[in-house]
Amino acid sequence: MLNVHNAKLGVDCLGVKLEELMKLPSLQGATVVAGKRALEREIMSLSFLEACDMSQLRRNVLKPNEYFLGELDITSLYTIKDDPEKQCELIKGMHDLGVVGIIIYYVGVFVPSLDDSFLQTADEINFAIIQMPVNDKNIRFNEAVTEISQMLFEYRNSEFEPLIMRKISEVPKWSQTIETELKMLADALNSNVVITNGRNEIEYSARWPRSSELNLAESINGTEKICGGSIFSVELGEK
Repeated sequence: MLNVHNAKLGVDCLGVKLEELMKLPSLQGATVVAGKRALEREIMSLSFLEACDMSQLRRNVLKPNEYFLGELDITSLYTIKDDPEKQCELIKGMHDLGVVGIIIYYVGVFVPSLDDSFLQTADEINFAIIQMPVNDKNIRFNEAVTEISQMLFEYRNSEFEPLIMRKISEVPKWSQTIETELKMLADALNSNVVITNGRNEIEYSARWPRSSELNLAESINGTEKICGGSIFSVELGEK
C-alpha cells in the first residue's frame, strides 16, 4: 500500500476566480487589456516577477517539471521594458507553467506602453494582462498584495477533491507527471506532500514552500512514533 502524508489535509482552500479579485479596492483602477477569458480562471497564489527574461529564468531559476497552478504574477516588466518580443516570450513561458496572468505596474513610467503584439499574444493564449493606471507613480505593490493574499487565505471550498482533480486534468499532457501533480497538491494545501511505500520509504514528494529544507523522512518517522500511524493515508485507487 502507498501512503499519502499531509498534515493539513483539512485545509480545503483551492482558489478564487480572477474576476472576483478584480473587485478589490486596490484593483479598482486596473484594466484587463488582454486575455479577458482568463477572468473565469481560479487564482491560487500570488508571486512577483522581477527577472522577466524567459530564457534566463529557464536557465538560472526554473527547475525541470516546474508548474505553478493558478498563479497570478505582479511585475513592472522593467528588465524587458523596451523589448516586446521578450515580453511575448515571457507570457508564453509563464502560461505554459500554469500562470493565469500578470498585473503590470508603472506602464508609462517604465514600460512606455503595451505593444499590440504583446496584447495579441495574450489574447491568443488566454493569458490575462491586467494594467494598473497608466503614468501613476503613486500606486504601490503592497496594496494589491495585501488584499489579494487576504482573499486567497480566507477562501474555503468544501469540494476540494473534485476541484483539485479537475485542475490536474487541465495540466498539459507533457507535464502530467506524479511530480507535477504532487507540486500542485502541495501548493493547494500549503503543505508538504509525500507518497511512501508500505515500508514508509519515500517514493515521491513535493515541498511547501518549495525552498523548504525539512527532512521529510525524519518528519514522517517522528509522526509515526507520536501518532502510531500516518497523519493521513489512503491506498492509491481508493476513493
